[in-house]
This record gives sequence, C-alpha cells and structure tokens, in this order.
Amino acid sequence: MINQVVSSVRVSGSALATASAICLGLACLGCAAKPIAGRSAAASQPVSTPAAVPTSTAPSASPAASPAASPTFGTFSSWTAAQLAAGFALLQPASTSGLPLNGGIQVGSCAGDSAYADVVATYESGSNQLTIDQTDEPPPQVVCSNIGAATTLGTYNVNGAQAQLLGACGTSPGMTPCSPPIQWLFLVWTIGSDRHYQVTAHNESQAHVLVFAQSLSAVS
Repeated sequence: MINQVVSSVRVSGSALATASAICLGLACLGCAAKPIAGRSAAASQPVSTPAAVPTSTAPSASPAASPAASPTFGTFSSWTAAQLAAGFALLQPASTSGLPLNGGIQVGSCAGDSAYADVVATYESGSNQLTIDQTDEPPPQVVCSNIGAATTLGTYNVNGAQAQLLGACGTSPGMTPCSPPIQWLFLVWTIGSDRHYQVTAHNESQAHVLVFAQSLSAVS
C-alpha cells in the first residue's frame, strides 16, 4: 500500500508546492514547461513563492560525471547517442514493465534555453506509459514538465536519492480519489543541485513506477 496522503499540491509549469510551501520546481519564475499529454491545462494554477527542494548527494545515486558540452538537439535511437548529444551523464532504465521505447530518446531544451538539455524517453504500449524526463539545468530550474494538480502520496528512496510520489487525484471535490488504481502518477527527485528527474506514469501501478525508477543506471 502507498503511504498516507500527506498534502495536496498544485503545479504551474514545472512547479509543485505542498501546503508547507516546499516546491519541486520554479515555473512561477518563468519555465515554459512541456504539458503532460492527456492532462488538462486548466488544472495548472500559479503557486506561491517556493522554497528549496531537498536534494541528495548520495554517490550511489549520482550518474558518472561527463565533460560539459553544448547539447545537440534531436531524437536518438540509443541512450549512448542521446548522452553524447545532451552533453551530460544520463540514466537509463533496465526495467520498463515490458513496455517498448516509443519515438526514440528526445534531446531538447526547457524554456528555450539552448545551453542546457532536457532529455525525455517514453516507454509505452496502448494506454500504458512510463516516461523518464531528466535535465541538467542549474537552479532555479528543476524538472521541465507540467504536472498540474496533484497530491503527494509518499516519499521513497531511489538509489540513495529522496523522491516524492504524486498522483493526479484528490485535489478537489469530485476528483478521482487517491486509492489505486490512479491513472496518472509522478515521481520527482533531484541529485546534487543540477540533475533533475521525473517519472510520469499512465495506467501503471505505483509498484511499477518505483521499479522503473530504481532500475535507472548510468549510461556507459
């Protein structure tokens, strides 16, 4: 079972804030974040001034360092090619719940800042989907995805890093309750100050989301 619901959050751009004003993003400062496919843009509202995000410096969670380089944007068929294009060390999943990679690995930018890369890979079949989004942009930028209205479901260890699990549920009267199955799930964490990760899941269980995240390892 998932941990008891901690608090409701609202996310604007790449931001998510809890009732205690903890924020996992700073879209309120202007990130042109990518919307999550299938989620209503009306769910996103401006949030209050955020505080810093808890980060992890655990060696076991940190990908191997790579030389700084200007990213090359495009879609790539292998993680090795995507890593070379992104210019920073990426993590790739070993377990995808049997879902195949769809559309290649996309290397782009967040908020139009061409100095940093935003790397997205989606594994899906039918309506089942697991997406990993990773960026290397320093503060105040964090993950570059529009979560929308969500509820914090628990905190989990992802290879030494503290990650927050959120669900698109229970944020307003009449909305889907926060009991499985939850159609949209999000797992968000940061390593150091400039490596930001978000797993987005559609029609996948909380267990599958955690296995997917915990199977991430450095691209060789």
